[in-house]
Amino acid sequence: MNLLDIKKNMVKNKKEELPPHVIEMGLNMLFVEPINVFERIENGLKDINTIDDIEELYNIAHKATVLIDIRDKKYNEALDNIALAKQSNEQLCVIVRDILLEEYQVYLSRVYQIDGLLFDVSHLTTQMLKNIMFIAISMGITPILSINSEMDISKIDWEITRVVAVKDKNIINKIPNNIKIIKDIDANFDSADVVIKEK
Repeated sequence: MNLLDIKKNMVKNKKEELPPHVIEMGLNMLFVEPINVFERIENGLKDINTIDDIEELYNIAHKATVLIDIRDKKYNEALDNIALAKQSNEQLCVIVRDILLEEYQVYLSRVYQIDGLLFDVSHLTTQMLKNIMFIAISMGITPILSINSEMDISKIDWEITRVVAVKDKNIINKIPNNIKIIKDIDANFDSADVVIKEK
């Protein structure tokens, strides 16, 4: 079973445990807005701490920005530590790398108080990507689209996209102007962390 299938099972199990209508009630109880990730990555990813264990969040400095890879992790009580850590450190900015399959995961991310979502777009349909982007942006979560091909580029609504992560430097020239481009953590090239394409 590949990682995509594993993630589908994780989402299915979480939906059974925590149905969408329950998440909706939880969203109504959130009073803290997500931190603007776009501002935090002005200087690229070099100032971002990558952590493996979510419990490390409690030891992160004030005003830090962290990246947590949960692509192979279950949606369970360990992710509650994100919201708990943010209660004691209101300036903590959390970007999560995940495999997004459906809108439900974006709502779940908001309940966990995630500020930014870094996700691959290759397996998503154009419509599902648009739905995920709309929901994330409307809830204040910064979507960071990981793109690896011209096909990925063709799926993206460039009117609402502000930041992308690239795995292959050869596609940078195919990305429209005025988009912040960051080097994906899985990138296979050595170059600057950030490029802002201007007109």
